[in-house]
Amino acid sequence: MRHALIRILAAIAGLWLADQWLPRVQFDGAISLLVAAVLLSFVHALVRPVLVLLTLPITLLTLGLFLWLLNAALIGGVALLVPGFRVGGLLPALGAAALVSLVGAVANWLTRPDRDAEAR
Repeated sequence: MRHALIRILAAIAGLWLADQWLPRVQFDGAISLLVAAVLLSFVHALVRPVLVLLTLPITLLTLGLFLWLLNAALIGGVALLVPGFRVGGLLPALGAAALVSLVGAVANWLTRPDRDAEAR
């Protein structure tokens, strides 16, 4: 449960940064941001693993860069489903995917259990 909450909070932060920094990623309000972040977290938890497995050959050929495109497509799909969330093309979706991934990686690093042991 804690991990799911961290993923949702990281998605909120990443999508909010995308809204602030990328001109063609827009939210109409906090509710659409919250709904998009929750939906994106569920899509990443349930749909993304299946898509990663199905696209494994092209992912290997592109040395993993296809995963970035896959994440951008998932953000675009969430934007189609959530009223008040708009992504204006592939480049803004790629930027949003990069920001959400970066914020998620930082959140995972900050909250991992063995981090306290490394500090000692």
